[in-house]
Amino acid sequence: MNNSADETLKELLCGMLCYGAAAQIICLIVDMERLLYTSIGLWIGIGAGALMGVHMKRTIEDALDYDERGAVKHMRKGYALRYVLVAILFGATIYYEVGNPITLLVGVMGLKIGAYIQPITHRVFCKLKTR
Repeated sequence: MNNSADETLKELLCGMLCYGAAAQIICLIVDMERLLYTSIGLWIGIGAGALMGVHMKRTIEDALDYDERGAVKHMRKGYALRYVLVAILFGATIYYEVGNPITLLVGVMGLKIGAYIQPITHRVFCKLKTR
């Protein structure tokens, strides 16, 4: 695609990291006794959300090479793949007791939050570029 899509992805990921840092502070306050357990779940979720964002960008770029029906089919396959992998990640996290599945969900939701605050991170990036 173009450089604009790459910049938007960077802004999205930056927003996700900021959200993750804020959520980490909340984890620190709420569950000090099991901080490592909750933190691991959170950052696995943030990482999964970031990978989902990268995959989503790539899927959209690839879909542009198809006709309308093929593009819709390709997008649905990408959507299904992302969410099946997240379900497997949740199952593995619960089964192996690696991290807190609730904070993992909070981390995955970082993709949504990053998308909502992307206009803010875009303005910050623009201000930093002008300096």
